[in-house]
Amino acid sequence: MVQKHKFTRREFLQSSAVTAGTLALSQMAAPFAHARGSDTMRVGVIGCGGRGNGAASDCVNSSPGVEIVALADAFGSGTGTHIQGMKNRFRVPDNRCFTGLDSYKNLLALDDINLVIIASPPGFKPPQFAEAIKRGKNVFMEKPVAT
Repeated sequence: MVQKHKFTRREFLQSSAVTAGTLALSQMAAPFAHARGSDTMRVGVIGCGGRGNGAASDCVNSSPGVEIVALADAFGSGTGTHIQGMKNRFRVPDNRCFTGLDSYKNLLALDDINLVIIASPPGFKPPQFAEAIKRGKNVFMEKPVAT
């Protein structure tokens, strides 16, 4: 009769520690890679109301090298709107500010955006999220994700 060796708790912890240490050392030795060759995080914001404005501010203040480069809002006509205030605050050029129900598609079509903040009302989020993922964008979206 062949007897199988069972791992003791101590043997399991020792082998786990060796594996974790080996992985940690291999990660330290690996060169760091940058997807775009730039240290600037370029962010687009979909939904420029109070929550979008707050999320954009938090994002920009989180680290040096983060900038808001495009804005999209479903309801953004006129000079007193949220998008106009954010455009001025973050110095986003007019040709990168989009308004209307399909404005998010214009923003997501921009190739130079690393991250998209989706801060629109919950009813608008599902198609915006699906389009962002389809285009390979990194997404930050708070709950509720949808209604």
